[in-house]
Amino acid sequence: MIARILVIEDDERQVALYRQALAPYDLEFVASASEGVETLRRELPDLILLDHVLKGGELGLEALPKIREIAAHVPLIIVSGTLDIGQQLEALQGPKRAHYLLEKPVDLDQLD
Repeated sequence: MIARILVIEDDERQVALYRQALAPYDLEFVASASEGVETLRRELPDLILLDHVLKGGELGLEALPKIREIAAHVPLIIVSGTLDIGQQLEALQGPKRAHYLLEKPVDLDQLD
């Protein structure tokens, strides 16, 4: 069975990068946190990639608690080039945390 990855990302260049680097996987893309939450309510993926600054001004860190309520046991990686060190630590601590954080631009080798 091929792993399913939900990518919550609004930057088309980043989406193209994910399509290339993660081609062997079953990928689903949404451009906002609210779309991501709705997608998670329908079906849980094997992994979530969550950008911080999203369509409509939504912020991934603000949506993280809601996402974790729905998908508590799904590994989650935050990808952002805008988080300061305090925000990075906040994202990785506590029960509603991300499992890992990658800074943009993402190195394709980090996605393997």
